Amino acid sequence: MANLKRRFHFKRWAPDIGENRDLPVPALFLEIATGLTQAQLEGVSERIQRMGPDIEALTHGDGFAESLRAVQRLAFVEAMGKFVRVLGGPHTVDEQPLATLEDYLALAQQAADFGAGAMKELLAALRSFNGFTGADELFSLRRSGGSASTAAPSVVKDEPKTEGP
Repeated sequence: MANLKRRFHFKRWAPDIGENRDLPVPALFLEIATGLTQAQLEGVSERIQRMGPDIEALTHGDGFAESLRAVQRLAFVEAMGKFVRVLGGPHTVDEQPLATLEDYLALAQQAADFGAGAMKELLAALRSFNGFTGADELFSLRRSGGSASTAAPSVVKDEPKTEGP
């Protein structure tokens, strides 16, 4: 008799960090839950939205930037920690360890935008993986027909269509 602990499952996603997506095959993957319920998705959004008052409560001054990063990281880990995990490892990025979602966010937050771009991309991936379109593509759109997975190398060139009747 089956006794499953969760309804959702995980699919691989290659984050845009460092040269990860520039490699012929990405070296680092996160696994993102797919098959979440509407309530689970709303819970993620609600926790991230509650981050706003936490940020407003911070006092400006020494340590503000690090406090801001910590509040953002905590909100994302609380909201998405059950639904995003690092695949494999141990990984390092710029000689810094990457084993957990919190590690990934800490690395992303070292950017000038405090990691806002990476966090938005991760949240968008979670929503996409759990939307009607699902996780049908990783890097490239499907050619007509075929399976709904990352396109294999192809000799077909993307050229503009010729005009004709």
